[in-house]
Amino acid sequence: MMKTLMSLPMLVAVLPACTSAPVYHDGDAAHAADHLAEGLPLPSGSLRDAPALDPNDLPIVGQAPWRYKYEPLKLEMPANSNPPYSHGLEVDADANLYLTYYDKGDPMRCLLKWSPADGYEKFTVVGHGSEMCQIGNGNTGPHGLRISKDTSGKEVFYMANNNQALFKTTLEGEVLWSVYNRPTEDVSKQKKNNATHCAFGAPTGYCPTWFEHQPGSEYLYMTDGYGSNKMYIYTVDGKYTGTSVGGTGGPDQHGKFNIAHSISWDPRRSQMAVSDRVNHRLEYFDVDAKDPSKFDYVSTTMQDFAGNNTGLVCNVRFLNDTW
Repeated sequence: MMKTLMSLPMLVAVLPACTSAPVYHDGDAAHAADHLAEGLPLPSGSLRDAPALDPNDLPIVGQAPWRYKYEPLKLEMPANSNPPYSHGLEVDADANLYLTYYDKGDPMRCLLKWSPADGYEKFTVVGHGSEMCQIGNGNTGPHGLRISKDTSGKEVFYMANNNQALFKTTLEGEVLWSVYNRPTEDVSKQKKNNATHCAFGAPTGYCPTWFEHQPGSEYLYMTDGYGSNKMYIYTVDGKYTGTSVGGTGGPDQHGKFNIAHSISWDPRRSQMAVSDRVNHRLEYFDVDAKDPSKFDYVSTTMQDFAGNNTGLVCNVRFLNDTW
């Protein structure tokens, strides 16, 4: 069975190192073909104006039954966006795709949506000018994106921004809450200020990368992947619980990480999986929907890709992991 790379949410997939979106030049089909297999969104005005590519030359990736063929005319992006990075990819219950990124052409754009109604070709800008788009630059900014259901059963986004900013929004981009600066239970210190920016490096840095929410839980797990390598635990209302777990460590230390880049709920195991990037692994943990302090190591997964283990793990998605 041949699928397109539009079928990403149906994979059980370890996504290797997050890459910046390549910028294709008009008419430069040969250059574009070198990058097609990355499955990254296509800036408009590039391959659409380029000489037609032979369908037989488009790369096919994966192993049966999970084989994928790139669709170069889907996932159009704004013509002048030139994103230096594109990280958070999500899918809602209606099979719409969403992407967080930094937009050089218009920094007030940071979240795009593609619909199955037109075959995922044309983009829609979500939340233009929103607070969530106002704290980014060419190096750090909108990063991990997670979709979840709130207590009413409505789908919402949790977004981690490298520049010490956390957001909960509707799927339309309305900000429901925002939290700035280092984790603290003092709400007076959670407001944006001139010092709000990514602070790289363990053990004292703070530069958030991703969120996850256990179904039915009161708690969110936020990975400080570019900072302390800790998981900071918040409530779904954006309040810091005062609890953190993890920290920096090597491949011989379970529960310690070298760039804890992402955290994902694995519905097959009912466990959290941390993408431990530089240690080339996924670390699995038991958590408790009612107890934020429970984060107990269970197992490690390392899958060999061409003798290079899992590479630099970015994020992991699971079969049918939509809400």
